Amino acid sequence: MDLIKNIVIVVVGLLVLLALLFWMQGSFTPGRVEPGLLSEKSHATENVVVVTAHYKEMDHTAEAVGSIQSKSTTNIASKILASILTVNVKPGDAVKKGDLLITLDDRDLNSRLEQSRNAVDAAKATLDKATRDRERYESLLKTQSITQNAYDDMVSAERIAKARLDQAQQQVREAEVMRSHAKIFATSNGVIIEKSCDPGDLASPGQSLLTMYDPGNLRVEVAVRERLAGRLKIGDQVRVMIDAISKEMTGTVEEIVPSADQASRSVLMKVGIPRESGIFPGMFGRISIPLEPVKFLVIPAKSVRKVGQLEMVTLKVDKKINTRAVRTGRQWNGDIEVLSGLNEGDEVVVPAAEA
Repeated sequence: MDLIKNIVIVVVGLLVLLALLFWMQGSFTPGRVEPGLLSEKSHATENVVVVTAHYKEMDHTAEAVGSIQSKSTTNIASKILASILTVNVKPGDAVKKGDLLITLDDRDLNSRLEQSRNAVDAAKATLDKATRDRERYESLLKTQSITQNAYDDMVSAERIAKARLDQAQQQVREAEVMRSHAKIFATSNGVIIEKSCDPGDLASPGQSLLTMYDPGNLRVEVAVRERLAGRLKIGDQVRVMIDAISKEMTGTVEEIVPSADQASRSVLMKVGIPRESGIFPGMFGRISIPLEPVKFLVIPAKSVRKVGQLEMVTLKVDKKINTRAVRTGRQWNGDIEVLSGLNEGDEVVVPAAEA
């Protein structure tokens, strides 16, 4: 009896195990479709517009990047050692030639000028006396009341007095020039971009106090790869893009530095651009360098639709409509480059409104 009981238990266990396996395979699920037998959904091709994928020759360009720079940047510096009394401008201010920018303490300079003028007065008095003495000695010489040597001494004294007067007058002119340096004026029209001084600071000769640039003379300075540098020459027109203000314009190659950077293997080029508001030195800029035309496989851009992260197109294949994933590239005038997924001659369905 025990043997029969054990056999029944084993058989029941096997039956339960088999039923479980069939259930996991979906044998008890009605309407199941066998793997690999699902037909691709197709539609009739009547009343659809198709365009053939084809190669199209398009202009090809390379880009070089750089920064906006001013053709003329001026550093305003002091020519004398003096304390700063006032600074009349700040970064961003537009100035005109002749505008007063900085005033320096000129009290020492005024004192030196006054001393030089007093020295001139003294020299004039000395010259007047020397002239009168020479004239008197000249009369005495005619009557032989004095010797020739005494008269010659008076002539020399007059000449010395005249030379000292000239020297004193030159010192006055120098003192006036030095005093004029106490007021620093704009040497040209421009915009202040940097201020490195404040009232109370000590200005030293040659020390930069302000920096200004001419907003009407801007250009893009870009580093162009060696192999592309030969495609441009001075006077060529190139397309310039200023991303910060979403502006595109035409520039002119004005300068090509005849030396390549050994680290980057590039040549510096300077491209002049027209004056535009909102463009400042230091902004990022790009230029397009024309290359040889290249053929690209293209289809209408509107025929590509996004499905999540995928790019999909609808194809007409054997009078049926199928869907295929593609990978696209650049766009030109309504067409888009197909990098993979299509071959030349494939028929792409385009929405009727975009055909």
